[in-house]
Amino acid sequence: MADIVNSAYNHSLQWQAPLTWMRVNIAYIRSELDELAGLEDEPTDGITKLLPQFEASLARFIQEEARLFLEARTGERSPAPGAISRMLLPLMAMRSAFDDFKQSFHLEVMRLRLIDEDCGTLALCHCCGAEMFSSHTKVCEEIGNLMETIEANLR
Repeated sequence: MADIVNSAYNHSLQWQAPLTWMRVNIAYIRSELDELAGLEDEPTDGITKLLPQFEASLARFIQEEARLFLEARTGERSPAPGAISRMLLPLMAMRSAFDDFKQSFHLEVMRLRLIDEDCGTLALCHCCGAEMFSSHTKVCEEIGNLMETIEANLR
């Protein structure tokens, strides 16, 4: 069990790249929305309102990630059987941290389709949204890998 902090760290390295790619795509959207907002009849308000929701989701993810490392170290020090299992709670919270944002983003894309299937905002959301959703899947896969490692150590 002495290697659990190192194991958590190594897994976290694997989810950092796709997490960063999600942030890059949000920054790209933010940058392009400024330009699109200047065009006549371009519906940018909905997606603009969602950007703070992403930031809140990211903050929640980071908070739970810090809790994960705290629980990892606490689990290493504790002689109690199953102490390491406390790491599962922050991992579950991390895996779901972006769920509300993803649902809101998807609903906004559906709304944009009803308004104007050819608008630039919809094209931007399709492009960056696909990248973000794919990256989020990779983040969740790596979190799942760490959960499997923890569960294997509990046996």
